[in-house]
Amino acid sequence: MTVKKIENNDNSTNVHQRIIDGASKLFLTKGIKCVRMDDIAHELGVSKRTIYEHFADKDQLLRTCLVHLHRYTSDKVLEHLRANSRNTLDVILTMYEVYFAIMNNVNKQFFIDLQKLPEIKQNNDRRERLNQHKFRHLMRQGIEEGLFREDINLDVLTYILHHDLKLITLEQQFENQSPEELGKAFILFYLRGIATEKGQKIIEEFIDKLNEKKNKE
Repeated sequence: MTVKKIENNDNSTNVHQRIIDGASKLFLTKGIKCVRMDDIAHELGVSKRTIYEHFADKDQLLRTCLVHLHRYTSDKVLEHLRANSRNTLDVILTMYEVYFAIMNNVNKQFFIDLQKLPEIKQNNDRRERLNQHKFRHLMRQGIEEGLFREDINLDVLTYILHHDLKLITLEQQFENQSPEELGKAFILFYLRGIATEKGQKIIEEFIDKLNEKKNKE
């Protein structure tokens, strides 16, 4: 997500979007609490007045940025799915791959700060419940496709996956581990454990591709 300096001849729509892009970048890399409107103005090379012409205050800007980030993540997932999706397990693995790739550029303080903003946390929790519902649907499809064991409890599994995923990505003791390594451990420990032999082969192929990609970097 690159940020371009705002030029004087940019139209209002471009300015609006670039403010969102610039603010999103700062919120993600520095956290929410410590980012001031002055910092955003400096990052974009504009006056605070320009920002206030588009957003009433920092709260409104933050809410807009969160919607933008959610759409950005969804678009990235869809982009990968069009190129790689063959079955339900591919969909799930792609979702995790995109998630951990994005997490690589996110300061954990961003998520910590989100938890301290009640109304925003409430909206975020609502979105997470919707995502969990979608995930359960994918798991059911995976069972029907013979990729996951039939005896798994989807409600328990979804709860564990969701909360442990948040734990390993936010826990300070994993600070020195890259999101990609955490993601690989998560996939091997959880998804491989509930996969059938058919599903395990797909997961092994996916992990091999991740390792090959890392070795080329």
